[in-house]
Amino acid sequence: MKCLKPSLLNSIALILALSAAVFCQDEPKAVSFDEESNWYKEIGKGDNWYSRFDFTRYTEEDILAAKSKYSRIAENLSKDEWSGYYIQNRMLGVEELTWGNETGYVRTYIYHTLVFIDYGKAISKQDSIAFISEKPVLSPRRPVSMPNLIKVKFGDSHFLVPQKYLLDFAERAAGLKNLHGENDYYWIKEPDAAKKVFGLPVYPKQFAHLVRQPINMKITAVGKASLHQNRFDDGEVYSEELHRPITFDSGRNKGVKVGMYFFVDDLGEWVEITNVGQKQSVGVLLRYIINSTQEECWEDEEKREGERPCREIKIGMAARTLSREFNL
Repeated sequence: MKCLKPSLLNSIALILALSAAVFCQDEPKAVSFDEESNWYKEIGKGDNWYSRFDFTRYTEEDILAAKSKYSRIAENLSKDEWSGYYIQNRMLGVEELTWGNETGYVRTYIYHTLVFIDYGKAISKQDSIAFISEKPVLSPRRPVSMPNLIKVKFGDSHFLVPQKYLLDFAERAAGLKNLHGENDYYWIKEPDAAKKVFGLPVYPKQFAHLVRQPINMKITAVGKASLHQNRFDDGEVYSEELHRPITFDSGRNKGVKVGMYFFVDDLGEWVEITNVGQKQSVGVLLRYIINSTQEECWEDEEKREGERPCREIKIGMAARTLSREFNL
């Protein structure tokens, strides 16, 4: 077997060394969590352990840039009613967006750690706002650009909604869809999140044709209530309910669908539609009971707060679709 010449061996060694140097240079550095540092603490919002840093998802430079941007936004929030702090509904974690007219935006998603961070310019117009990322191209997990968001006023609440979802939002606002509980596409200004909305959303003029009206109908019959018991796995009863069938004077002819919720203002209670015909529909009114006899009613049915006497259900009472998503 022939031996390689020293010059050739030196060349091979040099190539291997250069390759190793390049490989080592590109290899990401292992970074451990700093349990004492987190995003909320950095921006003065308290010490939230769940927002601690994970530098495999962004860089230290990203944090410094975003923190600087956030500070400028917080110090220079204008009197414009639309700028400020927004949140987005998530099944898991917390997604937040803070922006100002002249200072830009910072967007974060927190779930066990600070999973995602983005920052950049905010270009606000009368009816819409655009966000342009300034996160470096080579930074880990560079975000996909957010679509332009349309400013929608709903009662006293401020929403930012992608244009392609305006019709869906209008249908949900009128109670024609009930999809609350999944990841959502719209942002709501955080101080408005606890408010109950009223009326219909107000769209910019060019989108006003997308707004949908609620369905109105009247009670024509009240059925006999049946007792339903909710039990633990071992069979023990933990609550009892009365389910009372309510018949209305409208059905498919008015667009009524199974699963819709109608609010009866004179009762202050909801009826869920369970059966729909061409010109009538039937729903169930649920009331909790005590000792199998005493019916319970509340000013806030969802939270069961503000106990009050239950009102008599009468034929002729008006009912309307109303968004439970925005009114619970």
